[in-house]
Amino acid sequence: MHYLGISPNGNPSSADAIRSGESRHVKRAERKQSGFGSAWSQVSDIALRLVAGAQLPVSTTWSDASTPTVAAKADAVVKLVQSRILPVEGAWLELGYDADKRALYRSLMSGDPLQQVLESLVPPPREEAPRGAVE
Repeated sequence: MHYLGISPNGNPSSADAIRSGESRHVKRAERKQSGFGSAWSQVSDIALRLVAGAQLPVSTTWSDASTPTVAAKADAVVKLVQSRILPVEGAWLELGYDADKRALYRSLMSGDPLQQVLESLVPPPREEAPRGAVE
């Protein structure tokens, strides 16, 4: 009932209580996404063949079933960039920035002398040696 703003005790639900209540719905949606993913790919493939007359690779990509806050998503992306797992361009994509905004940020970063100095100070990630190799 908290979705409707109705609370039996008169106090609004806390964010943790709402998240806890949503968890079973999120899990159910994730199960449906994994089950329907290949089926929707096949439907898209058939529709594309009918319209375009050619067979092209089609895949289904579902959005996140949970509802992370903007701050939580940004925090996760920052950690991935700092760990050098994700490049800055990838971070912009993960945060949902469109092509125009990414181009603007790219041009702003390319002319920033501080950014150039910082990039020259950070060593590139070290490649791991294959297992069994001796250094």
